[in-house]
Amino acid sequence: CTSLKQSVQIFRILRVENWQLWSKYCNYKQQVQRDIVNYGIKLDPTKLWLPDALREFSTWYGDIEEHFCESFLFHGTHYETVVKIALGGFDFRLSNPGYYGQGTYFASQACKSHQYT
Repeated sequence: CTSLKQSVQIFRILRVENWQLWSKYCNYKQQVQRDIVNYGIKLDPTKLWLPDALREFSTWYGDIEEHFCESFLFHGTHYETVVKIALGGFDFRLSNPGYYGQGTYFASQACKSHQYT
């Protein structure tokens, strides 16, 4: 990742959103937050280092909730697959088997996900 970080500069980040899937996520997150309160679950907040472009992105589109352990994760794929994901969400059943078997893989660093594009 080091060589990629030194050779790439982020100019912009675009948000591609399926409103129905986003609404479903937000509703589910609210239910989980209620359960956390109702059951007295204690979560350790995450402390994330974000590049400037992601920090700016999160302020435009809503901050991630560190107390809820949200974070940015990256998924590397080809353009054709991006369109399918945007329309229907992630479906591990359609993925190719990876190192740990069939599933949908995410990384905390974009440079790792970039290796799969």
